[in-house]
Amino acid sequence: MSQRARTRRAVDDRTALAARIGALCCLLLLGAVALPFLVGDPAEVSVYYGVTPVGPSLIAVFAAVALVALLAGAAGRSDPQTVAGVTLVLAAVVAVVSVWWAL
Repeated sequence: MSQRARTRRAVDDRTALAARIGALCCLLLLGAVALPFLVGDPAEVSVYYGVTPVGPSLIAVFAAVALVALLAGAAGRSDPQTVAGVTLVLAAVVAVVSVWWAL
């Protein structure tokens, strides 16, 4: 194997690892949004989450979309730069929505 091929493989391995770590973070976020429904009374949690039109449910939707994009990138079905850009935008939207909902 040539030096160029080894370098390319190392870059691909790091890219896939980063995508898998991002996917794990999305799963953790989805779990954090779902946890109150499992621990508390779902009717009360629904009222709490439904106070504003933008809240944890929207955060969960964006996290799920980012999860699919990251897993597609990790599997090599999507361009890594495109996946990075899409998930970066989704992460920024999730952060803004989270801060807005928390205030």
